[in-house]
Amino acid sequence: MPNERLPGIHMTMGQTIRRLREEAKLSQSELAKLLGKTQQAVDSWEHDRAKPGADTIAALSGIFKVTTDHIHGVEKLEGLYLRLAKGAQEMGLDAEDVEYILSFYRKHSQ
Repeated sequence: MPNERLPGIHMTMGQTIRRLREEAKLSQSELAKLLGKTQQAVDSWEHDRAKPGADTIAALSGIFKVTTDHIHGVEKLEGLYLRLAKGAQEMGLDAEDVEYILSFYRKHSQ
């Protein structure tokens, strides 16, 4: 189940693509144009009705400046920790709360 308050945890590929696109302030049509695809294709990826091919995933990683693993939903713990730390500040969590969340994630993601 996706966690809207802690993006990046248990997200599908489609959810990851959508989050990255929105963070880049791109519309589906704008992203599609950058990739030489249709807006309908981007919509299908974001709703997990289809998956982009390897070439498209490589292009997405270049556009969003992330690894292909990130697009696939595999996020290194260090990256996750940095994102959690930033989110924790915004949500008023302290370091102990973040460590609890990370230990929970480590335990349940294996």
